[in-house]
Amino acid sequence: MVDKESGVLGFFNLKNKNLVFYKDNVIKNKTFKKPENFKDYEKNHLVLIWGEETPQELFNKIISQETKELKGGIGYLVFVTMNLKKKNEVRECFNMLKEHDEELYNSFGKDILEGMGLKSTEKKWWEFW
Repeated sequence: MVDKESGVLGFFNLKNKNLVFYKDNVIKNKTFKKPENFKDYEKNHLVLIWGEETPQELFNKIISQETKELKGGIGYLVFVTMNLKKKNEVRECFNMLKEHDEELYNSFGKDILEGMGLKSTEKKWWEFW
């Protein structure tokens, strides 16, 4: 069972599109380690964030999803679970996302992107003139 005691920072359920994060784990965890049986947790249509993922692993979790909605949900999960203590990893992940799918990158909005020290690449309406 995935719960706060498992050490996971949060997860996204691909079936019901439910995002869960454990604020106490995000704030208080000093070490971020997947348990040895972490693959057992991922069998239940869940995408989990343990905190030890590399930017490439985070990027892969996002882009491996089939729909924009699921990609956005996983991206938001990455932001809420890791941006507090692993800001550089999150920023690097989103920079890779910008290179891969700029529309998806911009869909996270100004507040989230600026929360990572990034900027939207969307042009303002007046820049088209």
